[in-house]
Amino acid sequence: MAFVGSVGGVGAPARGSFVCGRANGCAVSDARSSGAALCGARAQRVRARHAVADVTMVSMKAKNAARAFRTIETKEQLDAVISTGKLVVVKFGSPSCRSCKFLEKECPFISREFSQDTVDFVQLNLKESRDLFKELGIKTMPTVHLYRLDKGLLEEMAVAPNQISKLKELIALHEPLADQLARP
Repeated sequence: MAFVGSVGGVGAPARGSFVCGRANGCAVSDARSSGAALCGARAQRVRARHAVADVTMVSMKAKNAARAFRTIETKEQLDAVISTGKLVVVKFGSPSCRSCKFLEKECPFISREFSQDTVDFVQLNLKESRDLFKELGIKTMPTVHLYRLDKGLLEEMAVAPNQISKLKELIALHEPLADQLARP
């Protein structure tokens, strides 16, 4: 089998390219890379695989977004969330912070581990809520606060990428039971 359409020199296939199984050995690349045009039935199969992959990726993003932290911008919104009586996990971050971006990717996985009936996850962005950051004394990002109506601020933690498991432990420690929330 010969490699056609190489970029890295003789014998090295271009990224995303492969050789067609037809006898003429025409170069075939998937629809996402620049290269030779797709041929016949093989092209249809490749396009069908990519369509399924795209639908799967969109549904995965929607599922993660549904479980991601809700964004709030004001002190009133924060007070309203805390007044529900649930444990409230508040993430303070910035779009330009690398650790915040890492924590943002972990948020859906963290929130899935806890019941939506007992824990509420929200986030505040520095760009939209600079005054609230100052009022609450946030100096390090990302910082996570845990609040509960009856006890106020329970924990404050500057979260580094290697401290995700510690954050989960803190949430589990303070997570109220569902029957505790139902009591007057």
